[in-house]
Amino acid sequence: YTAQSVALTRFGQMQGNYISTGTDPTQLTVTPERSEDLGEAALLWTQSDVGDSSNLRQFRIAARGTGAGVTGIFAPLLNGQLTTRVCPLTWQLAANESTSGILQASTDQSGCVFQSNGASVALHKEIVFDGDFITVADRIDGPDMPASSTMITQFVRLKSASARVARLDVDQWRMAVEFEMPADGQRRQPTDAAGMDLGVGISLRLQTMDSEPQWRLVVSDKDSSEIIGQAWADWNAQRIGWANEKLQVEIVL
Repeated sequence: YTAQSVALTRFGQMQGNYISTGTDPTQLTVTPERSEDLGEAALLWTQSDVGDSSNLRQFRIAARGTGAGVTGIFAPLLNGQLTTRVCPLTWQLAANESTSGILQASTDQSGCVFQSNGASVALHKEIVFDGDFITVADRIDGPDMPASSTMITQFVRLKSASARVARLDVDQWRMAVEFEMPADGQRRQPTDAAGMDLGVGISLRLQTMDSEPQWRLVVSDKDSSEIIGQAWADWNAQRIGWANEKLQVEIVL
């Protein structure tokens, strides 16, 4: 395998569903994008706010092997179509002992310049992918921009999580039907096999604690939304749960 082929393979492995680790999470879906260039691999990035799909942001990123290495583009889409804002990217694969390599890309500010309110604005974008995380750093330089203002967004690949909930009613445990639990921070109300709710709401999300993403499970009262309990776990944990004498919640990650 050549370094170029390994980098392009890693590029294709970005496909999947992600969520940002900030307090206002953003969903990211990375899907294959058709390319008319047989030597080019392309991906479509679709971002939206959690719970609101009306504000979609789409980008096309591409990579191809050349004599000088792996190059490509980053381009925002308008109504699904390319605009004049197309920025060249340079890709490279860095060695890493614990993964299949870290894929890195960056723009050249001199080649990523566009007009905003009559002024020239330069974008410097960096993308880092290690298999589980996509980290995006953006810095915009222009006459009205703060000096060295860089915005960093970290996306974590979503796992398929399932929730198990049980509640003690008098002297008998009532079990909820096991259900899928997205990590979007939205409250969900478990129900039993008869369709009766268990009187609680549970939510799961990723938040950054001490610069590391952590799972946060919140258990709350169905009617008042008052928090009954919460738990934290490392992002690579297999399970997260919370329990007291009358309630048991377990999420298999």
